Amino acid sequence: MRYFVFGLVLVLASCKPAGPPPVPGPFAKGERIYYSRCITCHQRDGSGLLNEKRFAADFTDPGGVLVRQDAELTAIIMNGLEGRYGRMPAFKPILEEEDVAEVLNYIRFTFIKSAPIQEAESRTEE
Repeated sequence: MRYFVFGLVLVLASCKPAGPPPVPGPFAKGERIYYSRCITCHQRDGSGLLNEKRFAADFTDPGGVLVRQDAELTAIIMNGLEGRYGRMPAFKPILEEEDVAEVLNYIRFTFIKSAPIQEAESRTEE
């Protein structure tokens, strides 16, 4: 019995906590930003729903917020917005525009795969 418990402890210790599914390299930074800054309101699935109550824009709606141009979405992210579902905070003090481009790319890739991708400034200058 002692060996069984010891073996079970070893197996459980080697398990990784549940987290986001791995994302291809070009979207890794955007994924980190999404999971640290956006997930609380927009949720893991991008729906913006928590217990069937909408807290934020729905990224999964094909005719929703992601049909807007990146410049408009960047301005909203940087400056915040008083919207239908409450106040989106301004991330200008926290994120650079390059970070916003990265998270927008991740959001478009993850929730609406057919949405256009904007190159982050760091990659377009190379």
